[in-house]
Amino acid sequence: MPESLRVLIVEDSEDDAELLLLELRRGGYDPAFVRVDTAEGMRNALEKYSWDVIVSDYSMPRFDTIAALELVKERELDLPFIIVSGRIGEDVAVQSMKAGAHDYIMKDNLVRLVPAIQRELREAEQRRERRRAEKALERYHKRLEILREIDKAILAIKSPREIAEATLGRLCELLPCERGCVVMIDTRTEEATVLAVFSCDESRIHQGMRLPVQSWASIDMLSRGDVHIIEDLRESPQAASVIQVLRAEGYRSYLSAPLVSHGHLIGSLNLWATREHAFGNEQLEVAREVATLQAIAIQQARMYEQIQEHTHQLEQNVAERTIELQQMNADLESFSASISHDLRAPLRAVQGFAEVLGEEYADALDENGKEYIERIVASTSYMDTLIQDLLEYSRLNSPDIECRS
Repeated sequence: MPESLRVLIVEDSEDDAELLLLELRRGGYDPAFVRVDTAEGMRNALEKYSWDVIVSDYSMPRFDTIAALELVKERELDLPFIIVSGRIGEDVAVQSMKAGAHDYIMKDNLVRLVPAIQRELREAEQRRERRRAEKALERYHKRLEILREIDKAILAIKSPREIAEATLGRLCELLPCERGCVVMIDTRTEEATVLAVFSCDESRIHQGMRLPVQSWASIDMLSRGDVHIIEDLRESPQAASVIQVLRAEGYRSYLSAPLVSHGHLIGSLNLWATREHAFGNEQLEVAREVATLQAIAIQQARMYEQIQEHTHQLEQNVAERTIELQQMNADLESFSASISHDLRAPLRAVQGFAEVLGEEYADALDENGKEYIERIVASTSYMDTLIQDLLEYSRLNSPDIECRS
């Protein structure tokens, strides 16, 4: 069965074009073609159709190969371009190859045409495959860079909002989307809060916005841990308020990945694009991986904030308790002064008068009286010692106490 081939023929001679087509059919192709011989004709053909190969005469009355190659370059097309000419010198051939032609064939040697086309088709496919691999590698490097940024955020213990903002900006560079946001979900209150937004223009969805959980179309799927993709919002039957806002603002594709921590849904990573079918399997896996790391980072940042809050509360409690202790110490010092003055003063009076009785009126006292006087003096002396010890003990809490060896 003949192989289809879309060939753009740049040739002013209808007979020469027919000979080219006959050679292609003999070579096993079923060519679909358009013949042009002017710049305008070629420009229209390149805009309207996709081509596998371009076969061009070198010189024509109103057009030539160099001008045709310029049109191909303008559109950044990587198509096999083969010159088929009746007269071409070596210097002209070299100039044409430098301008972007892949091969040249003499019209009297068309037997080379099919093998040349087959070779150039293979090489063009190899170039396309190489570019795809390079783009995939570039996307992979960007993916790793985003993951490193998230890791840095985790290690730096930034706030949840800072983590979300840093991740969204890099993710929108990597994936085909123009806007994204991170939403935190409180399952107890069934309320969703927009933590951070990345966008190039104004939107009704903004940071700090609070909505019922049901406003987000993907909540049921997110609760199961699934990534939710709407390929075309215009055809989606969902009537959630967020979906209606996105439709009105011109967005067509929607992706939402769950933020799950310890088996519990804590939020979602949401991305929107202005074209349909913007998110495929590769974008889904990238979003899932980033959402997993983002959930870990945000949860750790939350825990850090809670620890900071508890630490602050503890410091407040310690400060309040310190003030209470200082007041207690002040009261104790006041009590000590009261003991020193109010108790020791009458005690000294008792002791002093007892000693006077023992000394001045000893002759008037019998033995029992003298013994009583001695007991009074001994008891007051012992009481004074107890009061002195109590004062020394109270001074142990005084900041002015000096330690001696």
